[in-house]
Amino acid sequence: MRHLDGQDRAVAIRVRVLVVGGLTRLDAFYRGAQAGVDIEAIYVDCPSLEARAEAADALVLVSSNVSHPAAAKVRNVARRKGTPLESATGPSVSRVRASIATASRAARRASTSTSTSTSTSTSTSTSTSTRALPEHRALRTGT
Repeated sequence: MRHLDGQDRAVAIRVRVLVVGGLTRLDAFYRGAQAGVDIEAIYVDCPSLEARAEAADALVLVSSNVSHPAAAKVRNVARRKGTPLESATGPSVSRVRASIATASRAARRASTSTSTSTSTSTSTSTSTSTRALPEHRALRTGT
């Protein structure tokens, strides 16, 4: 069996990033950001914005080129779902690509920590429950 190092694992996990705002003429440059990242871009507030934001693994908000209602929808979805949200302060290719890279790294970390924590929490739940009881009694009695 071949073991993957951390860099290979990061590429193996595909991340879906939604870019909200920006300039339509730079769309092709935004999408060519990096391998292992699927980029979807929305430039105007539309009825499907919230659904697309909920389906994404990470969100990038180009704050200078998006309407206030669209920005509020994206922020609410990120807050509600715990989705990584990065703000690009301008629509330039370098700023948006940097935000995409940061957001995709955060999404990968979140997905690997979630899978690791669920597997470790089930294995340690029985061992910690027997140790937690005496500590709790000691706190209650003050000894």
